[in-house]
Amino acid sequence: MTFLMLPCPHGSLIRLISELVLYVTRQLKKAELDGTSLLVGIDNQVCEMMRRLEVDCRNGQAVEIRGNEVRMVGIHGARGIGKTTLAKFVYNQLYPLFEGCSYLGNIQEISQTEPLQHLQSQLVSELLKQEPRSLGSLEEGNHYIKHRFRNMRVLIVLDDVNERHHLEAFAGKLSWFGSRSRIIVTTRNADLLNIPEVVATYEVEPMELDQSLRLFCRHAFGGTSPHEGYDYLSRRIVFTTEGLPLAIEVVGSFLYRKNKEIWNETLHQLKKEPVDSVQQVLTASYEALDQGTKDIYLDIACFFIGKDKRIPFYMWEDCGFYPCSGIERLLLTSLVKIGENNELSMYDLLRDLGREIVYKEDPAKPGRRSRLWNHGEALSTLRRKEVKGTRRVQALCLKFDNGLPYCFTCEEFRSLSKLRFLKLDNANIGGDFTNLLSNLRWLDWRGCPVTYEAMNLHLKKLVILDLSWSKVTQNWGGWSQIKMPRLKVLNLTGCNEMLVTPNFSGYPLLEMLILERCFQLVKIDPSICRLRLLVSLNLKSCSNLCELPQEMGYMEALQELLIDGTSIQEIPKSIAHMEKLETLSASNCYSLTSLPNSICSIEALSLLLLDNVKIPELPNSIGSLVKLKRLSLRGCQRIQKLPESIGKLGSSLVELDISGTLISELPNSTRNLQLLRVLKMERCHVRKFPSAIGRLRKLEEIHASHCKSLGGSIPSTIHNLQFLKILILGYSCVSSLPPSIQSLSHLQTLDLLPCDNLETLPMLPSSLTCLRICSKKMSTIPDIQNLVELEDLSFGNENPKELIIPHSAFDPASTLTNPRTLWPIRFPKLKSLELSHSQILNLGFEYGSACVPQLKKVILTGTNLQGVSGLPSSLSVLSIQACLSLKRLPTVQNLINLSELELLNSAVEEIKGLGELKRLEILVMSYCRIERLDGLSKLRSLKRLSLKNCNSLDRLPNISDLTMLKVLEIHQCSRICNIEGLEVLTSLEELHVSECEAEWSSRVRHAQKSIRKRLRTSS
Repeated sequence: MTFLMLPCPHGSLIRLISELVLYVTRQLKKAELDGTSLLVGIDNQVCEMMRRLEVDCRNGQAVEIRGNEVRMVGIHGARGIGKTTLAKFVYNQLYPLFEGCSYLGNIQEISQTEPLQHLQSQLVSELLKQEPRSLGSLEEGNHYIKHRFRNMRVLIVLDDVNERHHLEAFAGKLSWFGSRSRIIVTTRNADLLNIPEVVATYEVEPMELDQSLRLFCRHAFGGTSPHEGYDYLSRRIVFTTEGLPLAIEVVGSFLYRKNKEIWNETLHQLKKEPVDSVQQVLTASYEALDQGTKDIYLDIACFFIGKDKRIPFYMWEDCGFYPCSGIERLLLTSLVKIGENNELSMYDLLRDLGREIVYKEDPAKPGRRSRLWNHGEALSTLRRKEVKGTRRVQALCLKFDNGLPYCFTCEEFRSLSKLRFLKLDNANIGGDFTNLLSNLRWLDWRGCPVTYEAMNLHLKKLVILDLSWSKVTQNWGGWSQIKMPRLKVLNLTGCNEMLVTPNFSGYPLLEMLILERCFQLVKIDPSICRLRLLVSLNLKSCSNLCELPQEMGYMEALQELLIDGTSIQEIPKSIAHMEKLETLSASNCYSLTSLPNSICSIEALSLLLLDNVKIPELPNSIGSLVKLKRLSLRGCQRIQKLPESIGKLGSSLVELDISGTLISELPNSTRNLQLLRVLKMERCHVRKFPSAIGRLRKLEEIHASHCKSLGGSIPSTIHNLQFLKILILGYSCVSSLPPSIQSLSHLQTLDLLPCDNLETLPMLPSSLTCLRICSKKMSTIPDIQNLVELEDLSFGNENPKELIIPHSAFDPASTLTNPRTLWPIRFPKLKSLELSHSQILNLGFEYGSACVPQLKKVILTGTNLQGVSGLPSSLSVLSIQACLSLKRLPTVQNLINLSELELLNSAVEEIKGLGELKRLEILVMSYCRIERLDGLSKLRSLKRLSLKNCNSLDRLPNISDLTMLKVLEIHQCSRICNIEGLEVLTSLEELHVSECEAEWSSRVRHAQKSIRKRLRTSS
């Protein structure tokens, strides 16, 4: 890995920042995905979370929500352990099951700079899939959430919640949401989860040693394994980091390109005191930075976590900090990260390190520190009569609640001569500011009052003005009285009193103008067209804005135009004059019914995003956009075909998304798209695979699921796609795969679930890590034993939904007795197996003595399965569903890691070794022939026991020792008349007994009354 030193001349930074991010993404994205998300055992953690959330999974996908109750589940653990990674992964698995979904990330940090009602507005917007609405106060937000979503099934993730009132602002009561809703909360404060609403928690554990080593190697060597001569040192260092991803990343980055002497010194330090030594490594990484990069790091730690990375660049550049090379250095040393939405972020421990460095500048006197991020310390510093020491203060944050604004006088700022960043939330300033704040580069004045009271406020060096969420209008006094000749960024997000924008003539150097979520805005002042240096214009979610100025073409420097979610009806023809425009995003512009042909003359355009727009077609000259990299027409339901000229984008187009359109055939010219890497055509009407698919040699992903018209054979020329990694054809009518598919040496995911016209499978490439296939016509079991890299296998010819068989259907005479050859499972890396194939009668898990099984999850479905042997001790989930020929399970006493056991519609009569499952937390049985549950009373870790329609079960063992049991369900088990030991289970939170004799027993009634009493007391 080499350092790319990007030049940073004065002027526009958008292109430079884009190049920087693109470079760092290329270098680090694989390390982030392969080295963090996949290596923390995310699949096992997801299984644990799904159980707590009561969500059924099949074939690697979440398919059904159990029960009708609303459930809130907490994720807790140490800083940097991977709580957010797990929450994001679970969210992405679950969201298709819900009517509305919202992920609120980094709540603790954002709440320091944003009023909570703005986050409430984001929650409402995402749940309703609408543009954000204005919420005037926290109480208004609570009232709206409480009444709007009570009948809606929602999924909400509240990430990094560390204060009780933050949790109450978004999900104060479970009754706010409809049945089967799920809320996930991540926090470092486990005590926060000790409330009645949280029904289950999950603690994220440290990474395993082999996973830690791979992550370490990503950062220390840029690969997956140690370099020659460094194997021992790498393993010893990784061992001392105790599986903490943050420590692994930072130590690995610190040692990158260091000599062995420093490696040995680092190991020696870590062996002494691992936690303190990691802190020393962090400090050493900081000390190795140049002064400008140190300033950037401290600014981010104190103020800019969650900020759009582009905005502080303007201040840093103006201060001579060289932000391009500085941010690059911070990224490559893992001290700073760039999030999914291009926001700056860092681990909490790194944030705290930065703030500790500032604190130590003068622990006793805050006014003598360079940065004051704490409102109380900043306010007391300004109020002091003796303020000479404040000449060191460079950045200061004051944040007041909504209401009558606090008013500062000019005297309180008189000695702040070095101040370059000032945050004044919901405050006012008054007096004569002549010669004051002369070095201020960034004024963050959110919630500034309608009345402007300051005089002679001449901010000659100001480059950023943020008036977000203010009541300013076009007539606000500050527009004419504040002198800002060098202003480059103006942020007016959420200024909902503004009907017309101000006159921009006084800001000739403006480069970024943000008007996002100005819901009442109906007109843009024509002076905007004279902003010849404007690079970015953001009008997203200005829902009442119907038109753009016709003279927009004069904005010749514009590179980014965002009009998503507006009511704009047409794009001016003059857009053709924007020769530098790179991004045009108009998704969810439901009033936009056509594109001007002139758009095709913008040769710089690289991103054209038109999701859900009601245009009937693209301009025929779309091929003139010779630099277009990404074209998204997702959900454009009126588009029936692509222009033939699209083939002229062969030297630029990287991603094409036509999902949800009426397109039935790709034009012949698509064969010329030589750089295309991602082709998405889900839920569209394409009838056959393009015959020239083999010409697209750079393709890495093909997404064609739910294309019900897509049939026939996959062309044999697919063997030319040597870079193909993902091929998804589920829910299509594809009838065969060519034998040449075996040559795709990079293919990792093949999803054919279900493809009911498939009869056979050819030999598949050994590189596959995920294979999902189900076809009712597939009578021959394919040979897949060569798939030694396989981690996820879902294989069947039956539809599990059709195998829900009532109890009356059990018939011993119906079971098949002809034994077939044992089908072996010996994939060394397999982690998840879901099997539902009628031709497999006997299943054996065969792992050699040299192989350590990785298998965690097994789901078996099939009426003909008769025997299972060799279940590995690594299993944590075992589910037997509709196996009417399987009367006997193998002894399960060796399954020492099993935490969930399900028997659904099963003929199994006895579970031998049940009492040895010391880690079992969930036991679910439904429509089973089970006659006794010997050993149940020994399951001290059991948290949920569910028995439904088990009429052969005549009694339960005494359950008084199940001290961890939280949920007990017994339904239609007609022979159970008594539940011994129930009265001593103080851990019970839910008890449901119905349609059995025990329902009316005094034990059950007394226990239900005790539960209600405990819940009332705790609330």
